[in-house]
Formats: sequence, C-alpha cells, structure tokens
Amino acid sequence: MTENKLKDVSRFTRWVNDLDFRDQSLTPRRRKRKWILIIGGIFILFLLSFLLFPSANPGSSKISSLEAGIEKQSKEPAAQSAFDLPVDSFENHLKSVIYEELSEKE
Repeated sequence: MTENKLKDVSRFTRWVNDLDFRDQSLTPRRRKRKWILIIGGIFILFLLSFLLFPSANPGSSKISSLEAGIEKQSKEPAAQSAFDLPVDSFENHLKSVIYEELSEKE
C-alpha cells in the first residue's frame, strides 16, 4: 500500500521529469547554448530592474497631526535627521521633547 503512494506522483513532478528527460536528450552543445540563453535572460532582467524601478529615497517630511479638531503647531525639525543621530543623542532628544510637552500641559 505504501508503494502505491510512492509511485503516485503529482502532475508537477511528472512535468519536471518530462522536461528533464527532454533536456538530457539534447546534444551537449545545444544544451549549453540553451542554458546560457536562460541565465543571460535572467541576468538582463535583473539589470533592467534597476532601470525600470528607481531606488527608494527615504526622507523625512513635516507631518501635521490633528488633536480634537485643532491643528497642533509643531516645531521645525532639527538640522539633522533623527536617523543621523547616535542612540544616546536620540534618547536625550526624545526626553527633552517629552519634558517640553509635559511642561506645556501644566
């Protein structure tokens, strides 16, 4: 009973086996030419992907937030981006912003 399950292969497996058999039946020269064309085509598609899809440009922009229908005036961002700051400087900057917001509420 287990032998029947092993012999019963999927359609995909039969398709791959058939393609492999056809590939092996080619002459070595034709087989090499075929694979050079396939690999070359994939490489050309890879190169074209850099031209067709431009690289991402991550940047920061001023985002205005709304609180209870009133637009909050946010301060101008610092000259440096938060991504450029070291971790300690970012933590200190975050603490100062939180402290300023707490003092404004009081």
